[in-house]
Amino acid sequence: MRKRAGLYGISVITVALYQKSGYQYLPLLVDPVIEAFRDREQKVQQAACDALFNIIKIVKDAILDRQEIFKKIFDGIINLMIDSATVNELKEWAKSVDDLLKNQVYNALSKSHPFDLEKLIQYISDKLNVNQNPDVIVVLIKWVELLHSI
Repeated sequence: MRKRAGLYGISVITVALYQKSGYQYLPLLVDPVIEAFRDREQKVQQAACDALFNIIKIVKDAILDRQEIFKKIFDGIINLMIDSATVNELKEWAKSVDDLLKNQVYNALSKSHPFDLEKLIQYISDKLNVNQNPDVIVVLIKWVELLHSI
């Protein structure tokens, strides 16, 4: 229960910090949420998805300004979907976070937000070459479609 409350607290703290100092503290907020994806408790993982969803909603395209944070989030979502212990409901939560992340990328890039698209394409290609999980392959192909549409 404490872990879940802490994760929800992080998303609330994000609102206050982001309004005052931008994304300066973003790594400190995102790292524990991504770490919670590896927790054994499904409810903690679900709370982590919810917290990450809220963080992405708050910081919007600022998440793209720090490539390492974007990669951590991207990897965290993909790894959550790969995990065979992950139940379908949790995979749906992870997919909703992924959809929001795609939406932020689409909005930012369509406004000519500076982002290294080449690196993202290479990163997705590398993931496609390594993964055998059909759910992950579908998610990665949707990323390719999104980038192609931009």
